[in-house]
Amino acid sequence: LIQTIPGNYAGFYQSMTLGDGATERPLQDANGNSDCYPFQEALGASQTYPQSEWPQCQRYDNGDEPDAVCAFVYQDVTEQCRGRSYEAMTYANATEAKLAAAMSGNENKVVHIAHKGACGVCSNAQDYAARLESLDIINGLMVLCATDYTAKPNKNEAWTDLIQCIQRGISFTDPCATLWAHFAATNAAKCALECVTNEEGDIELNGGPPTCPLSDCLKCSADLFEQDFNAIAGLWKSPYNAGVVDEIVYPCSVFYRVESHDPCIGAPEVEEEPTQSPTDDTSHAFRQHDQLGDKRNVAALVMVSLGLLPLAMFL
Repeated sequence: LIQTIPGNYAGFYQSMTLGDGATERPLQDANGNSDCYPFQEALGASQTYPQSEWPQCQRYDNGDEPDAVCAFVYQDVTEQCRGRSYEAMTYANATEAKLAAAMSGNENKVVHIAHKGACGVCSNAQDYAARLESLDIINGLMVLCATDYTAKPNKNEAWTDLIQCIQRGISFTDPCATLWAHFAATNAAKCALECVTNEEGDIELNGGPPTCPLSDCLKCSADLFEQDFNAIAGLWKSPYNAGVVDEIVYPCSVFYRVESHDPCIGAPEVEEEPTQSPTDDTSHAFRQHDQLGDKRNVAALVMVSLGLLPLAMFL
């Protein structure tokens, strides 16, 4: 079961711009260098993955505020919600976030809680929109991009290609796409034996009901480095902390219910665009969806010929 989000929401989020003085959170180490490895402290370097030798990336959620939330703060009132300016801000808890708007003295200020946990590299309107659009394709896309990365001997050139491959399918910002590239390459290096495809070229995501446990492949990354990914990204790998479910089943206890995903909260009531079905040809990500099924089968055949089948699935 994949959650359905109104198709025009992503377009509204994509149209938003950062307000005066607001900046996105970069993917960088403690010294401000962009060449950093998100899982250095957890895993160390890998011989097959030269970018893993870089220093540890900065975490934005250190666990010291377990009830923290990330919110999009809108300071202006526009004639329509498309093109709103915003800033992503971390609050100690949801109550503090709501009080921030009420006590600001600015009647136009709206605090819209985006997800549980501190804001991170992927906690911006562009990446939020990209994740809403890619709920049912992201795992397949990561398979294709990571397979291509693994097969290339020059890993420095392959690294750039891996990031570009991800961004061709999903419109992540550069920092968020780079973080996802680290996840895909690390999974290939650390969880290859657990991520073997079945006869259909797919991998089991979950076991059967009623508990639906994570498959060995997903459990490998979850145990080793997914927590670090989430602490840096802000918006989790599976965005349950934003009140959004994807094709991977997790316990209900990890789901955080936000009040709304509507990007027009607080904007004047105006006639909006008709809600679009996720199958409409209005999103680059969804246009890729039908192609991914065929490409995954082709990729599996290529990997067999290269002797890479044990590395088939990189989620």
